[in-house]
Amino acid sequence: MKYTHCPCCLEEITTSDVNSCHLCNATKKESSHSNNYMQILTELDFQIKSNKKVLYDYQEHLIGLQSAIIIAKTNLENTQSELLAIAKTVDVETQYLIERARKVGQLESESKQIQKQISIIKDLDKFKSRKSELNKLILGYKEKYLSLLHLLKKDEIKLMLVFVIICWLFFALIYVKMENLMKKFLKKQIVQI
Repeated sequence: MKYTHCPCCLEEITTSDVNSCHLCNATKKESSHSNNYMQILTELDFQIKSNKKVLYDYQEHLIGLQSAIIIAKTNLENTQSELLAIAKTVDVETQYLIERARKVGQLESESKQIQKQISIIKDLDKFKSRKSELNKLILGYKEKYLSLLHLLKKDEIKLMLVFVIICWLFFALIYVKMENLMKKFLKKQIVQI
């Protein structure tokens, strides 16, 4: 390396001899510099050749990987087209089965609703028949009551009249309770529907 100024005092360097160091004026030893220079050149040449070989191997590997990627893409496209074809055939059949299952579920739901309504109607019919029986019984007691009122004029029948009135009140109470129970039952059934 050549300096134009001294690094220590910053004065301009003047050289008179070519075989001496221009900085310290020491005589140059050419043989050791030549050997070092040749050794460095040989090492650099070896490193360049090694790097070229590594680069060539990487380029070959890159070409192989690019070929593998192209093959993988082709296989992927083939598989995707096969899956698409299968999906189209399965899709029509699956849609048909799903539609049928939905209709079956809807019909089952409607059937359950109808069965509930039939059950409610049967219970209502039972309550209506029971109500008519109780009405007949009450009417019978009412007739007896009226006939007893007619006989009330006699003293010995007063005790019997009290008994009949108590019975009539008892059956009227039963009738009211049955009617209330029937109303509650009907409200529950209507809420469930």
